[in-house]
Amino acid sequence: MENITITLPNFPQIEINILLDGSGGTINSNLADEPTEDNELFNAGIDAMESLILAYAVAGGDVTSVMFVEAIETALDAVINHS
Repeated sequence: MENITITLPNFPQIEINILLDGSGGTINSNLADEPTEDNELFNAGIDAMESLILAYAVAGGDVTSVMFVEAIETALDAVINHS
């Protein structure tokens, strides 16, 4: 099945693969930590961010736009500061 791969500006560790038939995609990153009891909230925040990024990309949104990347940076800061 054919797909397109997108790497986010400022986040080379986030790679999105979108299936061209419109059936979905995958996201891979190294933002989450190894699961422990102490970082459960942090990893949940990262998982939520990755899900939203993937959903936006699959829906046709431009995840490489300056505004979207800035939003990801802001959300990541919030996850780091509140978990």
